[in-house]
Amino acid sequence: MRKAAAAELLGHGYVIDVSKPFHIAWWAATLGVDQADLVRAVRAVGAKADEVYWHLSRQMRHASDHEVSAVDKAKAVAGRN
Repeated sequence: MRKAAAAELLGHGYVIDVSKPFHIAWWAATLGVDQADLVRAVRAVGAKADEVYWHLSRQMRHASDHEVSAVDKAKAVAGRN
């Protein structure tokens, strides 16, 4: 996710209108996420850009934690062989 670009947009009360394709495309590009992920985030937390940003940030952090865990498990399994 593009934190610098997003940080400038937070706190202004912007909303993401997922009924407008150009909103989806612009916000997805600005936040550096997939359009489908953006739409799912809006459906999960509402249209406020701030809430969407934080939701996506938490999801990305959670996903990276799982990736690290999977790598650690793979290394552990490889070490046993």
